[in-house]
Amino acid sequence: MERLSTSHFKNRLLTPIQYVKGVGPRLAKLFEKKGILTVEDALYFLPRCYEDRSHLKKISELKAGRKETSFGEILLSGVAFYQNKRKRVFEVVVGDGSGTITLKWFRGNERYLRERFKKGRQLIFSGEVRWFNYQREIHHPDVEIVDGDMEKDYLNFKRIVPIYSETEGLYQRTLRRLMKTILDGYADELSSPIPREIVERQDLINFSEAFRRVHFPPEGESIDALNLQRSDGHRRIIFDEFFFLELGMGLKKRGVALETGISFKTDGVLVQRLLNHLSFKLTRAQEMVLAEIKEDLEKPHPMNRLIQGDVGSGKTVVALLTCLYVVESGYQAA
Repeated sequence: MERLSTSHFKNRLLTPIQYVKGVGPRLAKLFEKKGILTVEDALYFLPRCYEDRSHLKKISELKAGRKETSFGEILLSGVAFYQNKRKRVFEVVVGDGSGTITLKWFRGNERYLRERFKKGRQLIFSGEVRWFNYQREIHHPDVEIVDGDMEKDYLNFKRIVPIYSETEGLYQRTLRRLMKTILDGYADELSSPIPREIVERQDLINFSEAFRRVHFPPEGESIDALNLQRSDGHRRIIFDEFFFLELGMGLKKRGVALETGISFKTDGVLVQRLLNHLSFKLTRAQEMVLAEIKEDLEKPHPMNRLIQGDVGSGKTVVALLTCLYVVESGYQAA
């Protein structure tokens, strides 16, 4: 079967992920498990966290109680038994010449773990360091098998590295390689219709540049800001999402305003009669909300309003008074 070129697709962002160079049918099925069907889906598949691999610590330098990242060689791997052999734990002992650390999995596919973590393999690991029986250990770490020369692999080392949500068979190195291909080939296709004056007023960076920075942060980015999703790149992408959410809500509200509704009379006596019998007076906030609702009821289109407040703040009495306006106009309310 002839392989389609991405030029066949008028909107290149809608190119099926299968036709991206290096993907193909097998990896496309793995991407589909993550909800990634098109190039645009892949661009919005943002890293879940980041690791600073510009300077990897030795194992002997790792501090308990902190999330650390280090590198070493597998010295031993297999199942260990605890609690009188009732609890199986898969353990991998890693060393780098300065010390050792034990990586532990309390759940998972043992066959898969045995196949992946074989003695002699090199790996990068990350997670919260703990002390147990006078030795360092990490539970369920993020792990990446290392192949080749780290000094020449600038995509996966010597920088802040993105960590993506994985699925079996689709690992970090593969994800980074393909994400780099997609960014290089398609990022310039991304655009945002937000007016330039808003972009400048909010001090936002270029839209396509935001995706480049979020996927592969440049030198000098704050690792803390990245992991908190507060970098300039994250801020731009998040702003666009909220902008169009607000725009959609505004258009929906405008559509409701154009619909024909019932104009209720609010000059009856039932509301005042209830207020006279209450053992308390409405708060200023209740009076303000009731006045806004009264104004909406008088308009000839549907009301779409949410009353928000803590438990005991007086929402129910405001709702009851609203119902009385409707009932006195000859309609039902619940």
